[in-house]
Amino acid sequence: MEPLMEIPQHKWPELRDLYRNKWPEAAEGYCFLDTQISCPGLSEEFNIVIYSPQGDIRNGTIVVSDTEGKSQIKTILTSKLLTSGETQYSAEKYQIYIYPINDELAAIEDSLLNTKKIDWNRTMITVASVKPNTLECLTRVCKKLNVNMEFDNDVLDYILDKNAPRYDISCPDNTYVGPLKEEYIDTIDKAWTFRSTTSSIYFRRLMENNLNYVLYTNDHEPIAWINIDECGALSHLYCIESQRNKGYGEFITKIALNDMLSKGRYVLVYTLGKNYKPQKMFTKLGFKLIGQVSWVFLSRHKNIDKTLI
Repeated sequence: MEPLMEIPQHKWPELRDLYRNKWPEAAEGYCFLDTQISCPGLSEEFNIVIYSPQGDIRNGTIVVSDTEGKSQIKTILTSKLLTSGETQYSAEKYQIYIYPINDELAAIEDSLLNTKKIDWNRTMITVASVKPNTLECLTRVCKKLNVNMEFDNDVLDYILDKNAPRYDISCPDNTYVGPLKEEYIDTIDKAWTFRSTTSSIYFRRLMENNLNYVLYTNDHEPIAWINIDECGALSHLYCIESQRNKGYGEFITKIALNDMLSKGRYVLVYTLGKNYKPQKMFTKLGFKLIGQVSWVFLSRHKNIDKTLI
């Protein structure tokens, strides 16, 4: 019998709220589900299916996002961490998320070992934001399934409380804030260190779900921007080189956070462990450290191709 059972959308709020029982350690599960509920187009855009072991939401959540299979694009790309510290997501890939509700992972481990819903033969599988106990579970699973695993555990996880005070800000002179415009998707895509022939698709998906925030000059040129990603985390913070050291990056970050706070949403952010500058900024903005997580890369190939990571 298939151990992973899809959870219908009408049960997502109930599943989301279970993650409040272990707070803030289980905040990623809450924020992921809250983002899907708040932006219902995301689950289709990212081909997301939400499962629970044995169909019992008390067993936690395993999510499969298969944009590679959806688009039938052959190139496999994986998560990246920019030097600014935000987690970056490529356009087309096969990704799973594992969100336990408590410290008991037996049902999750059994489901990973026996499910037919996960294609372990993909060229590359990314598992994002993996907590230490989940990493141990995944290590055991990969050993039994003969799947190679590599991971980067130098990632810190922060959260901003939904009840945090909003920031008192005003637009810099000769600028205005707006959503990403169609004609500037390529501009934002070109600024991404890990741009590819398909990466603009990712920014378009976020744009279509109103998850971009852009600071424009009065001449309608973008000078700084940030996204909220499909997991409810800040991502792709960028300011064009000629406009740096003017506070525009922090300003557009506050714009995004004010919008999320006005909607009663928690916000996540990830930084590299040794990337102290963004850590200082996010602490200043009121974010609290949750702990350390890992980005995991899986493949049945003998060696994981480092050019894909």
